[in-house]
Parts: sequence; structure tokens; C-alpha cells
Amino acid sequence: MSAGFRRMAARLWPDSLFGRLAMILFAGLVVAHVLAFVLIVLDRIATEDELGTKFAAVDIAEAVAILDYVKPEERPAWLDRLARRDWRYVLGDGGEIEAEPPKRRQANIARLRALLGPAHDANFVYFDPPKRLRRGILMHLKGR
Repeated sequence: MSAGFRRMAARLWPDSLFGRLAMILFAGLVVAHVLAFVLIVLDRIATEDELGTKFAAVDIAEAVAILDYVKPEERPAWLDRLARRDWRYVLGDGGEIEAEPPKRRQANIARLRALLGPAHDANFVYFDPPKRLRRGILMHLKGR
């Protein structure tokens, strides 16, 4: 070690035993808080990915079942009841079907198709293709 580094370390290291113990305790608390924060963030990311998409798929499947059950002329009245904070349902065709969605989105669509059953089809679509701001799920109610 260089002499300058030793002088700087000597200046930062406390002379008293209480100061040294306080510094070690404080450093341990900082490390513990940082590790806890990292673990909480990683757990939250994993939970949102799994539970969020599963919840959304189940919620969409339930909404499709309700819309499939009611008469076609009553469906527009049900859209506001089925709307959620983060998404809403739109009746009718339209939009540009996404050619090659990412793998995560493909897994979500596969989960949704499994919940909907063979009577329905679902795809991610863009409602305003030039802007690509609004993305939704296009579902076809077969035989209705």
C-alpha cells in the first residue's frame, strides 16, 4: 500500500473503540438495507410478471364469457362494467395484428387462448398502426 492511502485510511478510521464499533454497525446496517431492497425489487418483478399476466388472462377470459353470454345488442352496455383501471374492452374488428410478437407476449396469448378455449381466438393488435401507442387484444367470438 502507498503511504498516501495509509494516511487517508488512518484519517477515516476512528481512534476510539466506540467510533470503530459504530462505524462497523452502521456499515452492516447499510449493507443489510441494500440487500433487502434488492431482494424485494427482484421478488416484486417476478411476482408482477407471473401473477399479473395470469390475473389479466383470467379476467379477460371471464369478460369474454360474460360478453358471450349476453345478447349481442346488450354487449355495448356491459363494456363499462367490465372495464378495468389499466385496460378496457372494445367491440368490433380493427387494428393491425402484430406480425411477430415478443416471446413473453406470445406466452401471454397462448395462456389466454388456453383459457378461452377453441371457440375463441385472440391476438395482439395495434389500433392506430402509425403511432403504435394503443395496443390491445383482438378476440373473435366464433359462431355469434
